[in-house]
Amino acid sequence: NDVGGGFGARGEFYPEDFLIPFAARHTGRPVKWTEDRRENLMCLNHAREAECDVEIACTREGTILGLRGHAYVDVGAYMRTNGAVGARNIAQFMSGPYRIANIDIDVALQLTNKTPVGTYRGPGRFEADFFRERLFDIAAGELGIERAAFRRRNLIAEAEHPYRLPTVAPRGIATETDSGDYRGTLDRCLQEID
Repeated sequence: NDVGGGFGARGEFYPEDFLIPFAARHTGRPVKWTEDRRENLMCLNHAREAECDVEIACTREGTILGLRGHAYVDVGAYMRTNGAVGARNIAQFMSGPYRIANIDIDVALQLTNKTPVGTYRGPGRFEADFFRERLFDIAAGELGIERAAFRRRNLIAEAEHPYRLPTVAPRGIATETDSGDYRGTLDRCLQEID
């Protein structure tokens, strides 16, 4: 409780968390665990390693009809408690604050020789944002529509809340946006960032 929430590096039960108190009880003496920064970086959970192939369908005016694609997420050498959260969130939040009627995103979890994946600050959301927003830049360019205008056209309107987001299958995980003036936020950002 003194260091905040149970996410990211602190969100998992590492082997040392068991071995240190076990050794102390076994020997009847205090046991101190010390690791240097290099050891910490080699053994700590990693995050954000994902790739995505995604396609978009739009009208000539720039209204998004659908997104489909496949994401590949490196989850490390073995799955820990929250290992699939980031990968699931890539699929669940691929639509972001946009009105997209049809979405089909498959996500493959790939086991590698790395440390297990962790849930760092909005797991999967930043990855989905990067994939989607880069795709929107490309689509707007090919349609000859200014990038902000393309986004504004497809943002969920304030009156449409609550707006249901795509359901994650096979578990049927459903969620929705509850409120927000996304167009107003976009306009304010554009003005302040210039």
